[in-house]
Amino acid sequence: MEYAPFLRGEEDEIPWDDVVPPTEDDIFGTQPSLAQDQHPEGQGELPAAGGRGSSYTIQEDLHLVKSWLNVSMDPVVGSNQSMGAFWQRIESFFHEHKDFHSTRNKKSLQGRWTFVNGMVQRFCGHYAKALRNRRSGMTEADTIAAACQMFQAVEKREFTLMPCWVELRHHSKWQMESSCKK
Repeated sequence: MEYAPFLRGEEDEIPWDDVVPPTEDDIFGTQPSLAQDQHPEGQGELPAAGGRGSSYTIQEDLHLVKSWLNVSMDPVVGSNQSMGAFWQRIESFFHEHKDFHSTRNKKSLQGRWTFVNGMVQRFCGHYAKALRNRRSGMTEADTIAAACQMFQAVEKREFTLMPCWVELRHHSKWQMESSCKK
């Protein structure tokens, strides 16, 4: 049988009228039962449909930020390490110092850091603009609220990483020059 004509539906030699579709028992009756959200080995979370794991909690995000800061600001190792070694150290620190359940791997942590860092950087830009536009009598809370409003207006989403920004905002990488001209 040639496959190209078969795939186009030109040569179909299978008698489809005699084929009986499988029942749910045929499909699911042979699957071993697992506790929900557990691997067969009983370790970790099963990824959701499409290969994704569960969403990060704010506790995981904050711990990832602290892990990244700890490893990246280590004066002994500094920048004299490969990217793989750098992220291996972050993964190790993340798991050694956590006080909650998490089975995140290095690739997952890298991906989440990319997202968190990008969102915090964008919020820093909106915060710097809010600082430049600050009026007399505005409090720090008013400035942060204005930055949140700008973020939502421009990014079309709410800024949900405030604890991460609070942790990162005083480090030089996340300090925007607030005295810049528009």
